[in-house]
Amino acid sequence: MKVFSGLKVSLVTKTFSPQISHKANDENTGKPGKKDSIFISEEARARLGNWQERSASMIKSLMEKQQKVQEAKSNLIERTLEAGEELSTIKEQLGVFDEQIAEIQGQIATIEAQKREREQREQEEKQQAAAKTQEKSEAVQLTSLLQFVQSLDQISALKQVKVPIENAHRRLKTEMKNDVGRGTFIESKAKKIEELAERMRNLDSEMNNQIRKAKESSNEMNEKVSAEEESKEVVSESLEN
Repeated sequence: MKVFSGLKVSLVTKTFSPQISHKANDENTGKPGKKDSIFISEEARARLGNWQERSASMIKSLMEKQQKVQEAKSNLIERTLEAGEELSTIKEQLGVFDEQIAEIQGQIATIEAQKREREQREQEEKQQAAAKTQEKSEAVQLTSLLQFVQSLDQISALKQVKVPIENAHRRLKTEMKNDVGRGTFIESKAKKIEELAERMRNLDSEMNNQIRKAKESSNEMNEKVSAEEESKEVVSESLEN
């Protein structure tokens, strides 16, 4: 029997963590060497950068190495059969190849599991960020709504205050007109009319101010609603990607 002793499969990836190394056949005996483990540290994960591309690259590299091991196993079987030997004579070496393939498949499964875990974590973070944005937007809208309602209440209250003043002003002006028709002039009444007119002007000014505030609150609410709708669209697209 020809001993296929020159066979050695080295499977060491030259990428950032996870650091992956594989056992190889002993160069002279064809027996398995020391089995290394896969180490995936949080620090290494932080250095991955574009982890999606790197994980895809590592999986591709591992699959290529798995293919090489499979080809080496097939070549050994073919050479053994060509030499007229039984496969039982290389049972140990075939076992080494099978262990290597199983180890590579385990490492691929580990990377894929971590990839899914990270994708899920990022998805949850996006959802949490969206919820916080929604909560903040609702709080701002509520504040604007309260300001709007307060302005309307204030306008209503000012109108109620103005009504009796307007009535008194109108009554005194009518009396003043009648007094003038009778050839009399009451200075105190004229002064009262002017005071009432001044109070009405002040009330009108305050009502205009409250109307302006109500419009500003209304515009602010509309802007917040529009911004929220745009934010929802962006978040929705982000969650889908």
